[in-house]
Amino acid sequence: MTLPDASREPIVLAYYYIWFTRGWFDGSHTPQYKATMADIHPAIGPYDSHDLDVISEHMKQCVKAKLDALAVSWYHQKRNLTGATSDDILESVMTAASDHGLRTCIDMEAAGLSADRLYDALKHYLSRYSNDPRVLHAQGKPVVLCWATWKLGADVWAQITKRLREQGMDAFYVASNQMDPSYFSFLDALECYTPLSPAQTVMEQYTGARAAVDAYNDTPAGRTSPGRWHATVMPGFEDRLMTDRLKRDDYAHFRMRRSGYYYWETFAAAMASRPEWLHVTSFNELAEHSHIEETVEDGDLYLRLTAEFATHFKAARSTWK
Repeated sequence: MTLPDASREPIVLAYYYIWFTRGWFDGSHTPQYKATMADIHPAIGPYDSHDLDVISEHMKQCVKAKLDALAVSWYHQKRNLTGATSDDILESVMTAASDHGLRTCIDMEAAGLSADRLYDALKHYLSRYSNDPRVLHAQGKPVVLCWATWKLGADVWAQITKRLREQGMDAFYVASNQMDPSYFSFLDALECYTPLSPAQTVMEQYTGARAAVDAYNDTPAGRTSPGRWHATVMPGFEDRLMTDRLKRDDYAHFRMRRSGYYYWETFAAAMASRPEWLHVTSFNELAEHSHIEETVEDGDLYLRLTAEFATHFKAARSTWK
C-alpha cells in the first residue's frame, strides 16, 4: 500500500486530549482540577472523551478550524475514571477523524515511563498502526509526537527508536516541547508545545529555534534528511491554580487570551520562523486553558482564528524556499 506522504505538505495539526469524564467538569472525578475548570464551559456541555457523539462533534469543530490532523495524547492501556481505555478511545477518534477527512497521530505521553515501558508502548502502536491509512504519514512513516523526551534523554530515546527500526518499525518522530538540536539523534523535527519562556518573547524563542535548526542542518551530521522546525500557535495559558507547579520558575504560568490577541502574537512569531508544519496547542487541554474548542465563554472565535491561520500558513508556505 502506498500511503500519502505529508512531509512536504503544510500540515496544521492540533493536540487532542482523550482523558475527560463528566466528573472533570464538576470536580467529582478530579477534585484537584475543579478550580482550574470552573470558568470553562464547552459548548457541547460537560463530556466524556469516549462518547462517540462527543468525538463526532469535536471532529466537526476541527473541520471548521481547517485542521489537517490531530495529535492524540496517548498512554498505552491506561483507563480513564469510567473504565474506558486510551487504546479504545484512540481507535474511536481515528475512525471519526477519518470520516471527517482528518488524519491522526499520537502524542506519546512518556513522562513517568521507564525505557522498557516506552519501548513496549511504541512497539504496540507501530505494530498496529504503521500502515493504517487513517494515520498521518511523512517520508513513508507514521508520525509520532514524543512528549517528555527530556525525562529519559536523547541517548535512551535514540536506542529505543533504533531497536524498533531494526525490527521494521520506524516512525517520523516529532518532539513535543523539545528545542535542543542534540535530539536530532532520533527526531525528525523540533517543536515548542508552550512558548512560555520567562526570559524571551515568543518571537525570540521561535526565530532562535529556526536558527538553531538551520545551523544544525548546515553541519554534516550523517542524516539522510534535514532536521525540521514545527512552530506552535497557542491562544492562552493558565496553570496558576495547579499549586504543585508554582514551584517551577522555568516557564511563565499565565498568558492572557486578550480576545485572540495573544493567539495572533504566537502566529506572527510562527510565520516569522518559517516552520514546516504548524502545531496548535491545543484543541481541548481545558485544564491549562490552551483550548480552541468552542465554549460558552468564547463561542467559536478560536476555531475561526485557527481557520484564518491555516489559510495564511498554507498560502505562504508554498512561496518559501
